[in-house]
Amino acid sequence: MKLLGLISLISIQATAGQTWKITVDQYINAELGSNVTILCSFSNPKEYDSDDVKVYWKTFGKTIEINDKDKKAFVYHPNETFMLENYRGRTKLIGDIKKKNCSLQIQEISPNDEPTIYMRLSIKENYSFVKNPVNINVPGSGVTQATNDQAVTILPFTNSLPPSSKFTC
Repeated sequence: MKLLGLISLISIQATAGQTWKITVDQYINAELGSNVTILCSFSNPKEYDSDDVKVYWKTFGKTIEINDKDKKAFVYHPNETFMLENYRGRTKLIGDIKKKNCSLQIQEISPNDEPTIYMRLSIKENYSFVKNPVNINVPGSGVTQATNDQAVTILPFTNSLPPSSKFTC
């Protein structure tokens, strides 16, 4: 009987150890007017596996009225009418969601673009990767980055900072 209890405990711990994960560049340098590709892949706990997966990209800077806990505005949504107006027609999901690829392309980087964005998944439930944002730096612009409702000014990258760092959680 003690052995059966031990086996159940091991099984529960293995299931509990599965987490939501994302691999994405933390910093991306871009020039005004250029196109940016954000390479992104994700994994989810097995109990959330589904053929019905939706990927969204959101910003920290603006909020919208939406029936969701995450009220941050969309820079990418499959239905463009839900997106911030200045992103409509400029963002597209280029990854294959069925292969857990959430890569995004933003065309013609503008000084009005939000400097920090993050990915949100909808698979049976919604999950936002707010702790794994992508910071798009336009050298010399001195844009303001807003994360978790706190604003900071991003200075142009110097040689002391890596041009690209990856988050893998």
